Amino acid sequence: MSAIDQTQATREVVQTAYDGMCGGDLPKFLGQLADDCVLTEPPGHPAGGVYEGRDAIEAAFPALAGALGLRGVVVHHLLVDGDRAVGLLDMLCTGKDGTEYTMPLAESWLVRDGKVAEITPYAFDLVELATRAGG
Repeated sequence: MSAIDQTQATREVVQTAYDGMCGGDLPKFLGQLADDCVLTEPPGHPAGGVYEGRDAIEAAFPALAGALGLRGVVVHHLLVDGDRAVGLLDMLCTGKDGTEYTMPLAESWLVRDGKVAEITPYAFDLVELATRAGG
């Protein structure tokens, strides 16, 4: 596959995953993940840890979203080169005190054999995120 074709394939997989996530369609999101996909949430995240495998990510998703009071995601940019992508987005959340807040986020993606192999999110301010979420 040419570099241009790889970049386009990666864009389609990650965009489809975001479409599922933003549209509240968890099966669509999960369908883009490889069986051995790894999601690495930082230790400062209220549900931080390494989730290995699509089944583990699916099982953890309610805790991950629930810890943040996640109401939605707005993707501003998707930057892709070969098998790597970076999404620049805002998480729309409700804090433990009931106030709504927005957290800027960058996510690094690796796509292998047409499926997402790795996702690593980087929140703009983990201290604020943990404080608002009650972590």
